[in-house]
Amino acid sequence: RAFMPAALAVVRQLEGREEELRECLEALVQVVDVAPGAFQEHLDGVVPVMLAVSGAAGLGDGVRQIAFEFLVSLCERRARLCARFPHFVREVVRVCVDFMLELEDDEDWASAADPWRAEASNYDVGEENVDRLARALGAEAVMEHVFEGVRRLLGGGWKSRYVAITMLSQCAETVREEAHVDEVVQLLLSLLADEHPRVRYAALNAIGQTSTDHSPYLQEQHSEGVLPAVLRLMDDPVVRVASHACAAFVNFAEDLEAELLLPYVPSLMAKLCEKMVSAARIAREQAITAIAVIAGVIEAEFVPYYPQVVPVLKQVVLQATAREERALRGKAFECLSLLGLAVGREAFQQDAQEAMQAMMETAGRGLEADDPQRSYIHEAAQRICRALGERFLPYLRYLLPGIHAMLQMQPAEVADPDAEDAEEDMTVAFLSDGRAVGLRTTQIEDFRSALQLLTCFLEVLGGHYLEHVRESARCLLPALGFRLSDDVRREAVQAWQELIAAARAGAQRGADAELLPGLLREFLRGALEAMRQEEDLETLQVQAVGVAACLRAAGAGALAAGDVA
Repeated sequence: RAFMPAALAVVRQLEGREEELRECLEALVQVVDVAPGAFQEHLDGVVPVMLAVSGAAGLGDGVRQIAFEFLVSLCERRARLCARFPHFVREVVRVCVDFMLELEDDEDWASAADPWRAEASNYDVGEENVDRLARALGAEAVMEHVFEGVRRLLGGGWKSRYVAITMLSQCAETVREEAHVDEVVQLLLSLLADEHPRVRYAALNAIGQTSTDHSPYLQEQHSEGVLPAVLRLMDDPVVRVASHACAAFVNFAEDLEAELLLPYVPSLMAKLCEKMVSAARIAREQAITAIAVIAGVIEAEFVPYYPQVVPVLKQVVLQATAREERALRGKAFECLSLLGLAVGREAFQQDAQEAMQAMMETAGRGLEADDPQRSYIHEAAQRICRALGERFLPYLRYLLPGIHAMLQMQPAEVADPDAEDAEEDMTVAFLSDGRAVGLRTTQIEDFRSALQLLTCFLEVLGGHYLEHVRESARCLLPALGFRLSDDVRREAVQAWQELIAAARAGAQRGADAELLPGLLREFLRGALEAMRQEEDLETLQVQAVGVAACLRAAGAGALAAGDVA
């Protein structure tokens, strides 16, 4: 603590020597990270200096951002101390506003997605820090100053109104009082009619965020205000705004009760079906997702719309084959599978066959690691399985070889685990002999997806899965000791539980009586060996619970006395 006055004196003396000032500020931020108490008796000196540097228009963005980072980091680590310091919260909120008001004009905004930037802009930093402050200090300490800033900003130009909305959106999750939530919603609804498209877009974004943060309260109390307003903006002349209205609807409607949504469905479906054949890809993507949500909410009530929607989705699957249309095609698969769950297997049977054929052909051609169709296809296959039940059995002979092959993937030895490789995002584990093994994160995700697919098939098909049980058991056994992911090991135990339940159901139908006890012995050997090597107590507890669940799934008498000796 004794060095602090000298450090602040150095900061003051470095005005005009920006690179040295940056290095000094970075060092102080590191001190905040490891020893925030060092500043406890020096807030009177350090806070004004950092506020001044943050707001110095003559300095570069990087230096200003570091000074701002100091203030927010200190708040995160010494929240009560900062909250008690006179005007600290008000002044830091003001800095957030000032940073966000440096939002850049973008003439191509209406026709472009959000650009990727290597470095955060001042707007980005201000937006993030509003959220960090609200989380560190809580809504009670921050919202008074946020609302004060919002009221002031609403009287300004479009950038000011945009910033006002973003501040409310960033704080929405921390707001607890329903009266404050109501106030935020009413303000956002009024701004949905703003003259500037970026303000309307921001208001829609905030509606979607607040819908997620305050579900189901928002849906129960504000559907009569939100739904008509969002529906109107689906016809906005700016395509990006109209598409975002669909996205806001998705966030709001996912947790909406069917009776609240049904009165709006005819108008919604008319708009969304028109958008599905729109020339703008973003509009088509959002419309397809919105239709999927409607089907999931109203379920059987969606049947009258099914014949109208499915042919368009099939057309998308057949025609959207360009690289930039992969997400669109994936969303079509997603929507088809959700419609199947909504309308039932009798209506869905033929369309399910066509969807599965298209998905299997797509997967069979090979998918790049970043292809969004991969996750859509995996999730859609699970939904179609649930929709069809035992009628899904014919597809297993096409799907299981790929799933089984994925489950046999083994970590590869890593020669230098400390080497930085920009192209290889690796997860690495060390063996008892000191060797390192690893897989790319995408490979682990693929392994886990295969495991989840298999678990779903087992859960839905039960005893109907019997002819595939032995081969699946052989491929599932190594997953019990998969060293690179706790989630994989836990989910492997769950898959074994379903596998054992399927074998038991088969035994009750007169199948090989030795199959069930043999599987159970094999599982216990693999699971107990994995538990002996497990060091994490929480994971060990989950594995023990999983073993117990597998024993219950097998039922009484599955093991002989000698098996448990």
